Amino acid sequence: MPLAWGVAMRVRVRTKFYTIFTSPILNSDALKQAILEEPELAGEILRTVNSPFYGLVQPVESLSKAILYLEHREARNIIWRLYMQETSGQDLAGEAQKTMENLWNHSFIVSRGSYMIAKNLRVGDTDHARLGHEVARMWGLPDKITMLVEDHHYPAWASGGAGIDDPRSAMVV
Repeated sequence: MPLAWGVAMRVRVRTKFYTIFTSPILNSDALKQAILEEPELAGEILRTVNSPFYGLVQPVESLSKAILYLEHREARNIIWRLYMQETSGQDLAGEAQKTMENLWNHSFIVSRGSYMIAKNLRVGDTDHARLGHEVARMWGLPDKITMLVEDHHYPAWASGGAGIDDPRSAMVV
């Protein structure tokens, strides 16, 4: 298959998912059909729902049931994660490729874990850093630590606001 054809096909597929997910009313049948046209996506959605993370007693074998169980938001996240992985690391090799894959896996696990915790705590839309701050605060950790958790991607901010002298302190969070 010529490279140009493959790129054009991927753009059409991405456009189809973008249209489905940005529609005012999400059409579950259109989503399922679009996923079925992409075997890698269908497999990833079934692998995800049947992973130990969800702890299901019975395996989910139907794509419709998997989408229903994961909810549309999580199906969307899986789709975009796969496409981002595909495009962001395609020119890397060896250790750089492994590092990129580890970063993507870490990001996915943190994102999914944060979503589940936020759902259980009945917290609205939030990011993992803000959620971590709230959990640390609920655990009664000192303000210096909770601020480091909240701003751990911006260690200079975290250390300044928390009264901590060394910005590298945020790296342990």
